[in-house]
Amino acid sequence: DPWSGRDSKTFINFLREENGKADATLIADFGHGLFEKEVLWALSGLKGFVGLNVQTNSSNYGFNVFKRHSRYDYLSLDLREARLAYHDRHASPMDLHKRILKDVPGKVAMTLGKNGAYYNGYYSPAFSSDVVDATGAGDAFFAITALLSKIECPQIMIPFIGNVYAGLKTKIIGNKSAVPKAALLRSLESILK
Repeated sequence: DPWSGRDSKTFINFLREENGKADATLIADFGHGLFEKEVLWALSGLKGFVGLNVQTNSSNYGFNVFKRHSRYDYLSLDLREARLAYHDRHASPMDLHKRILKDVPGKVAMTLGKNGAYYNGYYSPAFSSDVVDATGAGDAFFAITALLSKIECPQIMIPFIGNVYAGLKTKIIGNKSAVPKAALLRSLESILK
């Protein structure tokens, strides 16, 4: 995290200086304390396309939900994070996804790990076998689907491409490397044949 140890005012000033200069802003809120109070307010003023991924982990369990954020065009979260945000253990994934779609202003992806993902009402199965390491697969899914959402790719294709990309990421140990574009294109072509 390049902002570790820096105060929130420095980050807010950076946001103000850069606001509107990029085609898209992707926010990955891992719940480590940066996205609080004044920073959340500053994020609410972002111009252009904003993609948001809010993650729950052992250090923020139940306290880092997407409802804290007010400005985004695309939201990506996993099933557990959706359940925490709504305090709902029992709804089916599809019903929970529909509920989120009614409540949020933008497009929504909800990942289900090995069971696939939803995007704006469309479902795609997962495309991974022989998983080496699932670390970063959700982040990979978010990164590519946010960009596809920004360029208004056909919605039915977004969870499919996201799952293929995330599946390829599970073949890489940790964050040793990114998935090469050529590997993604080969995989998509192979599946679509």
